[in-house]
Amino acid sequence: MVFRARLRRMLGVAVAASLLLSGVLIGNAGAASASAVTGAGSTATSASTGTNPETGISKMADLSKFQPGYIISDAAFFNSSSMSEAQVQAFLEARVPNCQSGYTCLKDWYDTSRSVNADAMCGAYSGGYRERASRIIYRVAQACGINPQVILATLQKEQGLVTHTWPSDWRYTIAMGQGCPDTAACDTRYYGFFNQVYGAAWQFKRYANPPGTSNYFNWYAPGRTWSILYNPNRDCGSSPVFVQNQATANLYYYTPYQPNAAALRAGYGTGDGCSSYGNRNFFNYFNDWFGGQPDPAAEIEAEYAAQGGVAGLGSPTSDVMKLTKNGGGYARAYVSGSVYWSPSTGAKTVRSGPMRDYYFANGGADGALGWPAHNQQGVTRGSTQGVAQAFTGGSVYAGPSGTFVVREPMLTRYFAYSGAAGALGWPLIEQVCYETGCRQNFEGGVIVSSSAGAFGVLPPVLAAFDAAGGVTGAWGVPVMDAAAVSANGGGLGQAFVKGSAYSRTGGAAFFVSGGVRDYYFSVGGAAGRLGFPVAAAQCASGTSCQQQFQAGWILWTAAGGGRIGDPAIDAAYAAAGGPSGVLGARTGSFVQYGYNGGGFAEAFANGAIFYKPALGAAYPVSGAVRDAYFANGGAAGRFGWPTSTMTCSSGTCQQNFEGGTISVAGS
Repeated sequence: MVFRARLRRMLGVAVAASLLLSGVLIGNAGAASASAVTGAGSTATSASTGTNPETGISKMADLSKFQPGYIISDAAFFNSSSMSEAQVQAFLEARVPNCQSGYTCLKDWYDTSRSVNADAMCGAYSGGYRERASRIIYRVAQACGINPQVILATLQKEQGLVTHTWPSDWRYTIAMGQGCPDTAACDTRYYGFFNQVYGAAWQFKRYANPPGTSNYFNWYAPGRTWSILYNPNRDCGSSPVFVQNQATANLYYYTPYQPNAAALRAGYGTGDGCSSYGNRNFFNYFNDWFGGQPDPAAEIEAEYAAQGGVAGLGSPTSDVMKLTKNGGGYARAYVSGSVYWSPSTGAKTVRSGPMRDYYFANGGADGALGWPAHNQQGVTRGSTQGVAQAFTGGSVYAGPSGTFVVREPMLTRYFAYSGAAGALGWPLIEQVCYETGCRQNFEGGVIVSSSAGAFGVLPPVLAAFDAAGGVTGAWGVPVMDAAAVSANGGGLGQAFVKGSAYSRTGGAAFFVSGGVRDYYFSVGGAAGRLGFPVAAAQCASGTSCQQQFQAGWILWTAAGGGRIGDPAIDAAYAAAGGPSGVLGARTGSFVQYGYNGGGFAEAFANGAIFYKPALGAAYPVSGAVRDAYFANGGAAGRFGWPTSTMTCSSGTCQQNFEGGTISVAGS
């Protein structure tokens, strides 16, 4: 169930604030100034703040800065250490020094809490008899990792409990609006002050789908644009909101409406028939009481000073300007760089040179790169040097081959390879996309992204991958990174949509697919008895394939499946009459020997065939000759490998071997 604030409180009586906060000083800027921070666009505007002239309401919280996609930062929302228990109590006493006779105000409220076991959302809570409201607020904040100030602002926006001087008991019963949806009665399981505070804090953590829970809460997920209503009455309409962070998503799960223009104009007052006030009032209360509204001009000035001021970035060449795209923010240009501020990234600098040139060429903060997320960093790879900078839309690398962006989902995989300083090195081109996936080339390999994910393809697999047609070729796209195989001399294996590539250490890569791969996997793959492939597969019209491995061949037919063997042994077996010949039926025993130069042998009912590749032919050994051969150690013994077929004459059979001739009476 999604728990939301009750409708009557969302549309309830507005309250006037008493203090005024001066607006951020933003100068007027012309087109030239705008281009110095946006790169090529002109969406920069000046901004002003202050008392709303239409309502005459003076307020501390500046609602001109209310951003529906960024109501509060994650850092503030989850800062459980913002207040001690004593500070919470002092705060409540300061809001209501004196309570009306016959009523109990929040500063004096007590409740008996219950013990709750730890779970994925909150740590364990040990219940207590008659715990003070401030103690419950503080202890729940610690257990669940929620800012106690968030709990206080929610208590106020739901039931006005923080400032109420004559609260009825029912306000404590549903203090946080937890379990009280807009369209139904409140759930009695959540009645009571402790249950309300703990339940709401638990729910705030559940909205993020922490490990150990399901991904149920996803319809206001941060990083995406959602259509958010102005009012429970859908006729009042909605507008798209890019939800920038988890804390803002939490507030919409809890109260799924954004204030309309009339509600924002009204401050704490009443807007129009389509206004809602829950998230507006949360913003007002939190900022009035605890501050937290960033001053973009001051943030930019602080970043400018941190970058060395005039000595670092030079003199300003524009005023501070408001930019409206990619969630909005502010920027100011200087001689040697530009400083940008957005709610989600804070203030960051893009310095003059290849980084800012590239940023501007791609639309600056208005473009696909979005806002700078970190400041520029130097990168060293071997003897080469360059710079890199992360933006909300990707990371830009300026290296010896030029300046290029690496975007998600490739970026996460690139970082797994340690970025430009790792095995992949500097990007060589921008990503290129095809119907089947996208590819980006780097000094040390490529990254391919597709519906299967993003994975690196590095030498020596890369050469064979490209020879097979790359992203659009016969292998398909990769479905995993290369994995090391330590057996059989060591090497790498990497899976693709249509098969797997393997390369021995120091050797070329070969592709294994279809029925051959299925059988290969059944005998242990590269770590099994066959080892690594040493040649490409040879197939005939999809009905049969054969492929050589370190310890033999896989011979596959559509009718019979796969088996381990050797084409040379098969040819010798056929020449000897096959199953109806002197050797009889196969026994399924195929082995590799390393003796006397190494080779292969296969056993049959009445004999065996031995094949030494260095000799170039396979020869059957059977009957009494075989018995004598085996008695002398076979291919591992003094006779070594056969070098001819057996011949028989006048009751005597003989056969030549590397180490001599075996001659015996009989067949």
